[in-house]
Amino acid sequence: MRDPQPGDLVFSYETRLGEAALIPNNLRCCLGRRMGLLRVDQTKVDQKFILYAYLGPDFQNTIKERTIPGSTVDRLPINSFDKFPIRVPSLPIQRQIAAVLSAFDDKIELNQQMNRTLEQMARALFKSWFVDFDPVRAKMRGEMPEGMDAEMAALFPDRVMEVEGREIPVGWRWGTVGDIAIQAKDQITPLSQPEASFAHFSIPAFDAKNQPTIEKGSEIKSNKFLVPDRAILVSKLNPSTPRIWNVVRDDGVDFNVCSTEFIPLVASQAVFDSLLHATLNDENFSRALTGQASGTSNSHQRVKPADILNVPLLMPSKTVIIEFDSLTAPIIEQVKENLRKSAQLAQLRDALLPRLLSGEVDVGGWEEQ
Repeated sequence: MRDPQPGDLVFSYETRLGEAALIPNNLRCCLGRRMGLLRVDQTKVDQKFILYAYLGPDFQNTIKERTIPGSTVDRLPINSFDKFPIRVPSLPIQRQIAAVLSAFDDKIELNQQMNRTLEQMARALFKSWFVDFDPVRAKMRGEMPEGMDAEMAALFPDRVMEVEGREIPVGWRWGTVGDIAIQAKDQITPLSQPEASFAHFSIPAFDAKNQPTIEKGSEIKSNKFLVPDRAILVSKLNPSTPRIWNVVRDDGVDFNVCSTEFIPLVASQAVFDSLLHATLNDENFSRALTGQASGTSNSHQRVKPADILNVPLLMPSKTVIIEFDSLTAPIIEQVKENLRKSAQLAQLRDALLPRLLSGEVDVGGWEEQ
């Protein structure tokens, strides 16, 4: 088969079984190891429909039934994969089903785009104030800092001083992440409550969709950290690939938990929430953690909780922290609200998916919008 083309379905046939995606437009790529590819006859099968059918419960059950257990990883019998049964209605019905489900995904993508813009705004303000010291340097030149009135500008000094070989604004000091955050250490054994529902924040869930999976206690085999309100999760694993999860707790489940590969951090005061969020998402934090990592290979490096809490942090005056929080807290809250809406849309889509694929919900009379 030729190189992957837009609309081809790619899937894993080892380890992360059941996952699949379509190759987007304008992407030139090749298949990695343990990856398979499906290219449909578009005169018979809609490309988006086959993705939803693959992710639907019937085909997911087929995958589970035909999985070959291994001593290290499970795998699918790729040589007989073309014999796996899959329900395929007429092409017009396929297109209508795909249009309905795609509408949910389009709205989720719009929310993600909005969040990327909001996060960029928060990062830009953090960099301007706490990395480049733009307001301070403007005052040193005798200028009014851009975008500030006299009252806000007065919060910033007009001089810098040298501390440990680096210039910082007068009156500010070097501290650590541990000065504004504490580690949440409470744990739970989900197996002790097999029928309880858990929102499980795991490394695979972060990598796949940045949404927790909803599982029964009986499905979670090891101890987990309880995730408190206002928590931000920092991955201990492979800090060169940052995984910072600004958690939106699911109030519709019994427990919110995270993998012990994450360290849950909570700002020690509510006014530190925005500063902690911005600090953990700053590239300097990632670089500092990478320098502390230990392990035999890049894929198995880890940092300790103490390494995270000891990352250097520039502490401005309390009045500047309060002002920064007043400007960025609404941005962070809007990001969380968009995440809540996306989670609700995903739940609706996933609830509708099997009913559409089974024909329980008839789209025969629907017109594609």
